[in-house]
Amino acid sequence: MSLSEIIQSSPITTISITLIAYIISYAIYIKTKIPVLTPLVTSVILIGICMYFLDIDYNTYYRNGGRTIGALASPATVVLALPIYRNLPILKANLAVILISVSIGAAISIIGVFIMSKMYGVSDPILRSLLTKSVTSAIAIDLTENIKGIRSIAILAVQISGVAGAIIGPTVCKLLRINSPLAKGLAMGTASHAIGTSKAIEMGETEGAMAGLAIGIAGASTVVLLPILYKMLETIWSF
Repeated sequence: MSLSEIIQSSPITTISITLIAYIISYAIYIKTKIPVLTPLVTSVILIGICMYFLDIDYNTYYRNGGRTIGALASPATVVLALPIYRNLPILKANLAVILISVSIGAAISIIGVFIMSKMYGVSDPILRSLLTKSVTSAIAIDLTENIKGIRSIAILAVQISGVAGAIIGPTVCKLLRINSPLAKGLAMGTASHAIGTSKAIEMGETEGAMAGLAIGIAGASTVVLLPILYKMLETIWSF
């Protein structure tokens, strides 16, 4: 086996590229504070460039390290419980408002995607794949498969939704003069899941706590509402 083949097939290469790309991306973001340069965007670009020049295809990347890095993402989300615990008084005082508002947000996301997709003539498999754009990837994959959507499209939609929310969410809050940390956090978490939550944490601890809570509630609401709303909207649209 040649040196290039060893480099391409080694998990050390994949993991090193990913970590170095993220460190560089994070440093750029901290230095510039430009929303579009969020580490999720710039690190993906840097990793893609490295994979191209090292001639590493995606399947090789995923098999030799990418899968391991992905597996660490779920346990890492446990840290979101800390700001939620610190803000328990706010949670208890606004529990009903939080549950209702996040559930409505999840429903609006589903209805909005359905109507826009139908208006622009999007094919049914693509439509079904876009309906889960505002929940975490793990939930989106299972839901998409249940309604016979396309898994890869669903994952892409989730990532785009998260990045877009992290980039424009704070600006929208300023334009609409939304000053409540509770409202900002719930909006970011409901619309942009974990990526939006990472931005909400930068905005403040309360915003981060509410965004982390909204991820779970939005996910659970979508699991319940999606099959019902999808069938209902399909019936109404067919008339």
